[in-house]
Amino acid sequence: MPNRQQTAIGTAVGALAGFMLGRATSNLQTKRILGSNYKWMSSQERRVARSLISHGHDHVFKAWPKAGVNDDAKRRLLTAAATYLSGAGGSLEAERLSVLSPPVPDKQSKLLQTHDDSREDSYYW
Repeated sequence: MPNRQQTAIGTAVGALAGFMLGRATSNLQTKRILGSNYKWMSSQERRVARSLISHGHDHVFKAWPKAGVNDDAKRRLLTAAATYLSGAGGSLEAERLSVLSPPVPDKQSKLLQTHDDSREDSYYW
């Protein structure tokens, strides 16, 4: 039968292993969601992103452009998120929207003919 000291050591080792495994999983999830943007972030920015993701706010990073596109806007968003997480308030939505770029469709011209009427649609899909 283990004594109290052995039980305490076993509990501490289990808690440490759980913490390390949880942190590793969190880092992998953060890297997967951020993609190429993970590489240019500072450790503090990564911590903010990881915190947002772990609190269910991964939607903030949906549709982020690749690294090198709108990086300044991304940094402003992370700064606003850090302020938000610290409880100082502020709106993340305006900063999140500044990161996104509208889609630019390819022109695919198609001649449409109906009832002796013809027109060309430059963005037919």
